[in-house]
Amino acid sequence: MDAEPEPDAELIANVTAHIDAESLRVLVDGAVRFVGGDGDTAFALRLCLAELHSNAVRHAGGATRVRVWSLPVTNRLLVAVGDKCRSAPPRCAEPSPDAEEGRGLMLVEAHSAANGHVVHAAGKDVWFAVVIARPPQTRPPFTAIAGAHDR
Repeated sequence: MDAEPEPDAELIANVTAHIDAESLRVLVDGAVRFVGGDGDTAFALRLCLAELHSNAVRHAGGATRVRVWSLPVTNRLLVAVGDKCRSAPPRCAEPSPDAEEGRGLMLVEAHSAANGHVVHAAGKDVWFAVVIARPPQTRPPFTAIAGAHDR
């Protein structure tokens, strides 16, 4: 992601006020409904967003903005969590088996189609994209065409 996503992107959420866990849940549910995503999309989005938000709170003094875009051409949701810290997030390293932290970015990598960060004058945006999985379409059962005969 450069400073902004590609031109076909549609900004569907831009939260700059106090961002708490309940606000994140509402944001995710609304974004998934907006694009017609299924439970797998919601799970990946909730997990990745919670991890990045937690990192912003723990390591950068809090999230300053959460934005969500729909990318119809690539069938993805793009999420960016902004903070005021201009330091790049650390590279993922394998935590020790008994470590109680250090797995957040690994989870984001495992559950997103792409991820990264952009440092800018006001801080940084850490972002991820998830593929939108949609529930299978249900079709009405096949019914014979009126007037057709079995042969």
